Amino acid sequence: MASSGLPQPAAAAGVARPEEPSSGGWRGSIVRREAFTLRDLLIVAFYHRRLIIFVALLPIVAAAFAAYFSKTQYTADGLMMVLVNREVSGNQGVTDSGPAVLSIEGLKSVHSEVEIITSAGVVRQTIEKIGLEQLYPEIIEGRFEGLLPPVEPERRMEKAIELFRRDLSANVESDSNVVRISYRHPDRALAITTVDTLIDFYREHRRGIFDNPRAPFLASEVARFKQQLEATDAEIQKLKTDANVIEIEQDRILAANQVDNVIQRHRQVSERQAAIVAQLEEAERQVSALPKQVFDFSQRSDAVPNDDDRNVLTRLQLERDRLAQLYAPTYPGFAEIDQKIDTLRKAMRNRGEQKVFHTDRQVRNPAVSFVSNMILSLRVERDALENQLKELVRQRESAEKRLAELRVADGKLVELHRRRDVLEDSYRQYVKRAEAAKIEEDAALVRSSNVRLVQRGDAPITGKNMRIPFLVAGLSGGLLLGAAAGAFATWLRRTFIMPAEAERTIQIPSLAEFGETGERFDTPQARQAMAHLASVLLDTSIESRALRVFQLVAAGGEAPKRPLARALAEEFAVGRGLRTLLIDFGDARERGLVPAGAPGMREDAMAVATSGVPQLWLAAESAHSPLGNLRAPLIEARRRIEQLRAEYDVVVVSGPAQGFSPITQRLASIVDANVMVVRSEVTRSPAATRLRDMILEAGGGLLGFVFTGRKYYIPRWVYRWL
Repeated sequence: MASSGLPQPAAAAGVARPEEPSSGGWRGSIVRREAFTLRDLLIVAFYHRRLIIFVALLPIVAAAFAAYFSKTQYTADGLMMVLVNREVSGNQGVTDSGPAVLSIEGLKSVHSEVEIITSAGVVRQTIEKIGLEQLYPEIIEGRFEGLLPPVEPERRMEKAIELFRRDLSANVESDSNVVRISYRHPDRALAITTVDTLIDFYREHRRGIFDNPRAPFLASEVARFKQQLEATDAEIQKLKTDANVIEIEQDRILAANQVDNVIQRHRQVSERQAAIVAQLEEAERQVSALPKQVFDFSQRSDAVPNDDDRNVLTRLQLERDRLAQLYAPTYPGFAEIDQKIDTLRKAMRNRGEQKVFHTDRQVRNPAVSFVSNMILSLRVERDALENQLKELVRQRESAEKRLAELRVADGKLVELHRRRDVLEDSYRQYVKRAEAAKIEEDAALVRSSNVRLVQRGDAPITGKNMRIPFLVAGLSGGLLLGAAAGAFATWLRRTFIMPAEAERTIQIPSLAEFGETGERFDTPQARQAMAHLASVLLDTSIESRALRVFQLVAAGGEAPKRPLARALAEEFAVGRGLRTLLIDFGDARERGLVPAGAPGMREDAMAVATSGVPQLWLAAESAHSPLGNLRAPLIEARRRIEQLRAEYDVVVVSGPAQGFSPITQRLASIVDANVMVVRSEVTRSPAATRLRDMILEAGGGLLGFVFTGRKYYIPRWVYRWL
C-alpha cells in the first residue's frame, strides 16, 4: 500500500471517502470494491461442500433408485368410434325435433362413453377375468423386490383398481369422435389382452345400461295428467263466470285505475273545499273593514295648453343626427338646424313662471263590490263541493269493493294457472317420452350400434424405458438443488471466509491477511505479511505527520487481536528497531505478558516493564492508568498519549476483550489510527459493522482491517485452472 495516508470515513455511511478530506486532514487510498469472481464462487462452493454434496445426492439417489426398479413398459392401444346422431345418440328424448347432428350433445355422449370405460364395475370385471396375480403380482408379493410388505387381502382389489386406473388411459382424440383406450404394462401380450378384455366388458356393461323398459309406465302417467288437466280447465272457467271476469289482468288494471282516479278526485275536491272555506272566512272578515269611498287621484300641473316646445326640440335633434349620418360637417343644412335648436332653447329659458293647478277626486270603493261578489260565488261553490264529496265517497266504496273481489279471484286464478302450466308441461313431456320410450325399446337390441370398434388392442414391439430420463432428471435436480443449497447457506452465513467479503460488508480496506497459524505468527508467510502490515502502518501519514499510536479492535473477543498485537509490536521492535510500547488492557500479569516483579519498571507516562524482547516494553496496570480509567478526564488521556508518542517510536494498544467496551470507544478518538481485526469464520458481519460505526461515531479514524485465520478451501490442483 502506498504511503498516501489514512482514508477518512464518511460519518453518515461509515465508508472511506478519500476525495473528501475532513478537518482532521485524513489522506488515503480508495476502498477496494472487487467484483464477485469465479474464484469467489468456487471458494464458497468448497466451503459449503458437505451441505451441497448432501443436498445434491438426494435427487440423484432417488433417481438411481427409481431407475433401478424401472421396467420397460408396453402400451397397448384400442380405438372405438362413437356415432353421434339422433337415431343412435343414446339420449332419452330422441324423438324431439332438432338438427340431425348435435355437436354439444355429441361431446357429452363421447365423454360419457369414456366415464363408462373407466368405471369401477368394468375395471373390476376385467381384473377378475385376467387375474390380479398376473396384472399386479407386487400386491401379493410386495413391492420393490419384497422391500415393502404386501397389501392386506381385504384391500387387494381396491389397490388393484387404483393401479389399473393409473395405467389405464381413455381419451378422446382431438376434433373427432374416436376414443383411444390405452393400457401400460411390462408384459406386451398381457397389455394387449387387457385392452381387448376391457373393451368386451365395456360393451356388455353398456348394453345393460340401455336396457330399461319404460313405455307402460309413461302411458299411465299420460292418462293421469290428462284427467287432471281437464279438471283444472273446468275449475278456471267456473271461477271466471262467478267473478264476472273476462281478462283478469285488464280487469284488475281497470279497477285499480278507477280507485286511484276516485281517490285523486276526492283529494282534489277536499283541497278545493278547504281553500274555499278559508277564502270565504277571510273575505267576510275584510269586507266589513273596507271604506265606502276611497281617494281616486290628486293632480298638480303647470302645463300650458298647446306647449309643444320639447317635442319640437327632440324632432330637431333627431333630424340633425340623421343629417350627420348622411352628409359631411360642412353641409349648409347643419347651420339652419342649429339655429332652430338655439332659438327654441332660448324661448324655453325666457318663459316666465306659470300658474300651478290642483285637482283632488274621490270615488266609490270598488273593492267592496268585488269582495261581495266573491263571497256570493264562494258560498255557491262550497255547497256544490259538499255534494260532490258525498258522491265521490260512494264511488270510492263501490270501486274498492270491486277491486277486493278481483284480488281474491286473481289469487285463485294464479294458483289454478300455475297448476295448469305444470300439468300441461308434464303432459307434453310425458307424451313425447312415452313415444320415445316405445321407439327406444324397439331399438334397444341394436343400441350398441353407435359405438363401432375401429381397432382391437395392439402394442408396439419396442417399449418405453424411463431409466435414462430418471438419471438425467436426478442429475439435473441434484445440480440445481446443490446450487440452491449453497446459495441459501451463503445467504444465512454471517461470518467471513474471504477478505473480499469483509471489504464489501464493512466497506473498509484490507491491510493484511494471515493464514491459520493459531496464536503464533512465526511462519514465513506470516512474517512476510506482518512486515507488510508494519510498513503500511508506518508509511501512512496525516498532514505530513506519521502515525505512531495504533489501537487494535475486534468484535470477537481477545482471540483474534491479542496474539496479533504482540506479534506486531515485536515486528516494530525487532524488525524495525523502533522503541515500541505494547499496551494490553487485559490482565497482563495473569497472561504472562508482564511477569510479576519484572525488573526495569519505569514511571514515565505509564508504568512499564521490559518484555525480554529488545526495544519492546509492556505496559503494567494499564487498566488503572488514565487511558483505561473512564473517570479520568479525556484531556488527561490525550496528554498521556502525547507523552507516550514523545517517549516511544510506536505505541500499540490492544483494546479490552469486549470489542464494544467504552474504553475502546474512548481510545478510538485519541489514538492516531484504529485497525480492526477480523478472524475468519469467527467474526460476525453485524458485530463488525456495529464496531465500525461505533469507532466512526466516536470520532476515530479507521485505517482498515486485518484478516486472520484464513483457510484455503480449494485444493491446490484446482488453482491451476484459475
